Amino acid sequence: MECYLDNSATTAVSPEAAALALHIMTEEYGNPSSLHRRGFLAERAMTEARGQVAAVLHCRPVPAAVKTARTNCVCAFHAPLCHCPPEHPAFFPV
Repeated sequence: MECYLDNSATTAVSPEAAALALHIMTEEYGNPSSLHRRGFLAERAMTEARGQVAAVLHCRPVPAAVKTARTNCVCAFHAPLCHCPPEHPAFFPV
């Protein structure tokens, strides 16, 4: 059994997460901001995912924000959880 300890670079996803991602990317793909069928399906999938994550974290679902740098993502995710004030550099409105 392999023990992979370099999770700061990448982490394997569960088979269930990989299967769902493949399904979304190949069958229910779409721009969630669009006002057509594929857009509505994509928006529904994102809303459901937000609800699932919020349920695990025992918090309210919030809109997702796309960030390009890993450090920015980590800071943006943790700032609201740590109750950082809005003027904190890690906090940004969505």
